[in-house]
Amino acid sequence: MAINLYVGLQGAGKSYESIKSVILPALAQGQRVVSNIEGLDKEKINEYLVKKYKIQAENIGELVYVDDELIKRDDFFPTEQGDSKYVKYGDLVVIDEAWRFFDSERTLEPNHKQFFGMLRHYGCQMAVINQTNGLCKSLLGRIQTTYKMHRAFSVGFKTRYSIISFSGSEMRKQDIYKTQAFLKYDPEIFTLYKSEKQKATTKLDKRQNIWTVFGLLIFTIFIFAVSAFYLFNRFYGVPEVEPKKNEITSSPIQKGLAPTAVIQEKDNILRYVGFYANKNQRFALLRDENQLLLIIPYSRCTNEGRKTICMHEDKKVTFYGGAK
Repeated sequence: MAINLYVGLQGAGKSYESIKSVILPALAQGQRVVSNIEGLDKEKINEYLVKKYKIQAENIGELVYVDDELIKRDDFFPTEQGDSKYVKYGDLVVIDEAWRFFDSERTLEPNHKQFFGMLRHYGCQMAVINQTNGLCKSLLGRIQTTYKMHRAFSVGFKTRYSIISFSGSEMRKQDIYKTQAFLKYDPEIFTLYKSEKQKATTKLDKRQNIWTVFGLLIFTIFIFAVSAFYLFNRFYGVPEVEPKKNEITSSPIQKGLAPTAVIQEKDNILRYVGFYANKNQRFALLRDENQLLLIIPYSRCTNEGRKTICMHEDKKVTFYGGAK
């Protein structure tokens, strides 16, 4: 049986996710659940389970609320001798604000430490809810999975949140095995307990939301685009070509015909400047001396990057310019 950790800032959805993904499924399967989550409403939870899980009320597991003082007792958890008065063999235990009981600087009760090690033998499961993973080593060393909740307020989604799943308790980048982004809160879940969502909250600084500075964002993008265009033309633009005098050739003078002059038209110089993709198609971008873009299928090109060679009108066009 596992011990899982749910972390995140206040209002990120730790209790919400624990109720939605841990407590409700366990009760629906008839398991006994012991928790200190504030404001758990047994009647509303039972009504929700009957409606959403399509089960009979008599098949719902027992939900037991315990206050913080009980959890601090040494006899809160069961022992090898049998059940405790509060937690029994096979129970699911969900502890909110775990720092109050299992903080890294707190001395654990002897039976608490033994319970973490003997959890599997008792057939119990445990979900620990805390803002960080700063808990005692006896508990952290036995965490199977850590779920980090993050509210998507900073990108303008007040009703969305994300979950990053880590193997173990250290929450290192290499321990990530699953990411769920922009999950939607179910308002009905919030009615089942005393949620932070039901409390009036005020943001200290509106700049936490990037969309409140949308004008600044647009201005920044514009400046960046102009700067990038200038630098690209400065270092990779088509070099100026000295205008050449028109080559004039005279045709042989024939009797009865006035002399005519033939003006050879100057070819336009093209160079390869990049490509873009649209769905499953790629197109090469060629630019002439007048900075006009010509788009051709990428199938006419070979190689990649500055080594790209494209054929246009039976002429080679490269990153450094095409032949006249």
